Amino acid sequence: MLTTLLFLEAAMADPPEIPRTEGLHELVLEVDGLERRYSVYLPRLPKKGTVPVVLALHYAGHGEPHYATRYLEQLVVPALKPLGAILLAPDCPGSSWVDPTSEPVVLALLDHAISSWSGDPERVVITGYSMGGMGTWHLAAGHPDRFAAAVPMAGHPGDNAARITVPVYAIHSQQDQQVPPGPTTGAIVVLRGRRIPALWRPVDGLTHHDTAAYVPALATSLPWIETMFDTTE
Repeated sequence: MLTTLLFLEAAMADPPEIPRTEGLHELVLEVDGLERRYSVYLPRLPKKGTVPVVLALHYAGHGEPHYATRYLEQLVVPALKPLGAILLAPDCPGSSWVDPTSEPVVLALLDHAISSWSGDPERVVITGYSMGGMGTWHLAAGHPDRFAAAVPMAGHPGDNAARITVPVYAIHSQQDQQVPPGPTTGAIVVLRGRRIPALWRPVDGLTHHDTAAYVPALATSLPWIETMFDTTE
């Protein structure tokens, strides 16, 4: 069930309760005086203990409010629901995820999700598709203390392979003509040369816009993610 809730952390004298029911929720958080929309899929939350968190960055576009909901529904939830994690997907607040406007907002939303739903700060994965894949490379490189692993999909790595220190599971179609896979495979070579755990998961037969068809490939990252969690404990 999808619920929608306006949550203004500081501005409201008596804010509504943060949802805790399993399922997809569309929410708003005030960050530095501005309302920032995000979508979140909650697992069945335990009465005690913590749960993993997946920060999921959507592809390009700034359409309707809660633009990230469709991205969660078509790719992230079907693939990663078995992880039992908080699946957090902000609406991009800037022109892209590498926009300086976006970075502090995304990290504030991540902190909010961890504190609101007993997320484990040691078991946070960042993933993203296309523009979100580029943002995954960028944020993982810039904030290695925040992420246990990164799973970029169909996104250009830029020059981040020279800086990144967190483990990477890169997924990219061999037939992607809009964002060719060559830079991604090159980044994996660089990471391995730097002795950073890095896996290359090629996908065959998909175009850049076959986002939902990436579900099986993203699901293959689950055992690897669990292994990365084990190494952080």
